[in-house]
Amino acid sequence: MSSINLHEKILIAVLVAGLGLSLYLIYYHYELEAGQNGWCDLGGVVNCTNLILSEYSQIGGVPLGFFGSLWFVIALIIKLSDKISLIPDSFKDNSKLFLVLWCVIGMSFVLYLVFVEFLLKSIFILCTAVHIMVLFAFILAFLDLRKSGY
Repeated sequence: MSSINLHEKILIAVLVAGLGLSLYLIYYHYELEAGQNGWCDLGGVVNCTNLILSEYSQIGGVPLGFFGSLWFVIALIIKLSDKISLIPDSFKDNSKLFLVLWCVIGMSFVLYLVFVEFLLKSIFILCTAVHIMVLFAFILAFLDLRKSGY
């Protein structure tokens, strides 16, 4: 097992922050569905309610925040795989590559969601924060992969 350097600590912090935001998005989704007022409806294009109550805010009736939370949990497991004894060594040996590939999947979904925000002419501050966390995770994971000699 290797020790965790500052760069890796920052990546873990980004993933944990993204998980926290995603979990809050689930709560906020149900709050708005229950008729509560959106605290981040600042007028103009900054309109959380417009996005949360749109047809794009769920997949199969499940809020997108759930999928974001799942993405961050899996990213954390991949990142910390060398510390988890149940994970096979063959996975651990390639975990940096797997994390970059997982981040590419996350970035693909982020690009789709930014397109949806463009279509609806609305920006959701919390979603944008999650998008930034995924982007930071991708950049940090990619730098970590390059540093390892891939």
